[in-house]
Amino acid sequence: MPQDVERGAVDKVCSVVEALRSFTLGHQRGRRSIDPELEVRLCLRDGGGLTKSAWTGIVAAMDACEEWDNVSEWKEIDDFFFNVDIGSEIVPVRTTRTVGDNGKLQISHIRKERVNQCFVSVLNCDAVVKNAKVIFSTEEQLLETDLPKVTPTSNVRIKERKSYRWGSWRFDITKSWSAPNYSQATSKRDAGSDTRYEVEIELADARSYLDANSTEYVALSLLMKVCGMLPPTAKIAV
Repeated sequence: MPQDVERGAVDKVCSVVEALRSFTLGHQRGRRSIDPELEVRLCLRDGGGLTKSAWTGIVAAMDACEEWDNVSEWKEIDDFFFNVDIGSEIVPVRTTRTVGDNGKLQISHIRKERVNQCFVSVLNCDAVVKNAKVIFSTEEQLLETDLPKVTPTSNVRIKERKSYRWGSWRFDITKSWSAPNYSQATSKRDAGSDTRYEVEIELADARSYLDANSTEYVALSLLMKVCGMLPPTAKIAV
C-alpha cells in the first residue's frame, strides 16, 4: 500500500467499486442504453467545488504536464434540468447541448441516477482540497420522443470545460454558472459572478476497466490519480 493512501480509504472506495461491478454484471452493455459512471470530485468548499485560487493552481499544473494522451480545447456545455413523467413515474432529466469537434450541434437527453458514493479525507492540503467524493452513477439515454416538446426548467447550468485524457481516465476542469433559466445563467457567466470551480476524474470506460482489473486495484488507482494532482505532502485518509 502506498504511504500516501491509507488502507481504510481504499476499503471505503472498494465498496463503491463493488457496487459498480455488481451493476455491470447484471446489465449487459447497451441494454436500455444505461451506462455506469465512476468519478471522483475534489471538494474544498461546503457543498463541493474549489476556490478559484486552488482551481487555478491545479489547472496550471495540469497544463504544465506533457504526458497526457490527449488534451481538449475549452468547450461550452449547456445543461437544462427538468422533471418529466415517463411510464407513470416523475424522473429528473438533463438535456445537454454543445458543439462537437465537427462543428455541429450535439444534443443528448440523460436520466442520471446516483447509486453509491463515499467521501475520503485529503490531509496536509487544506488550502487546496479537504476531501474527495467518489460516486457511482448510471446514465440512461432517452429519446426525444420520450420527452414533452415544451417544459419548464428547474435549473440551467452553463459549463466551460477542458479535459485531459491519460489511459482509461479523463480529468475534467470546469467553471460553471447555474440559475433557474438560461437567460439568468448567461448573465452570471458574462459577469463572472457566482462561478463554481470544479475538478473531476472519471473512468472513461468503466466496464472494460473492471473486466481487466480487481476491485482493489480500481479503488487504489482512482485514489492515486487524486494524489497525482496534489502537492507531494497530500495524503488520502478515512
